[in-house]
Amino acid sequence: MIPPSIPIDPHRYEMQQSQQTKKDLERRIVTSFQVLPRIE
Repeated sequence: MIPPSIPIDPHRYEMQQSQQTKKDLERRIVTSFQVLPRIE
């Protein structure tokens, strides 16, 4: 959480959040692919 005392640009913050979520999803997908048995 960002302390409310720091003024932030909400749009920029949302962008950062969505980027973080994207990276999270990508990592999760990659991890799940690593866990899955390889399909030849």
